[in-house]
Amino acid sequence: DTEPVVLVDYQLARYSPPAIDVLMAVYMNITPQQRKTMKHWCYDSYYNYFAEELKQQGLTAAEQISRSELEESLKELELFGALYNCISATILRVPGDYLKDLKLNHPDAFHRYTNVDRVAEVLELLKIDKTFRDYIFECVDEMIRLLL
Repeated sequence: DTEPVVLVDYQLARYSPPAIDVLMAVYMNITPQQRKTMKHWCYDSYYNYFAEELKQQGLTAAEQISRSELEESLKELELFGALYNCISATILRVPGDYLKDLKLNHPDAFHRYTNVDRVAEVLELLKIDKTFRDYIFECVDEMIRLLL
């Protein structure tokens, strides 16, 4: 289909700037490699749909947040998106049924991994699973690039 799809997540809208929602969507759904070529398209698409939605409600987007203000906010907060992605990758990007197996067969270990401390397990997964290791290293590289 060629119909555009727009997902709106209002859960953080009252607590943080729009850039946080945009960054979370971009960082959680697009790989670091894809982000290099797609993130500005995503940002532009967000603002264009945002402006159109407000226009339909009789409002002007620039009076709420200008495109340049959004871009500045995205730049200032981009490290948040990268950091959140790295942290969540230790849950969302683990190999195969690793967490399912922990939950079903080792509930105490699952609780510890998801709620207390997962450092040892993540280090072990980095050693044994190339796909996971490559993704985590990409995430860390991206964070370092943003810090420098």
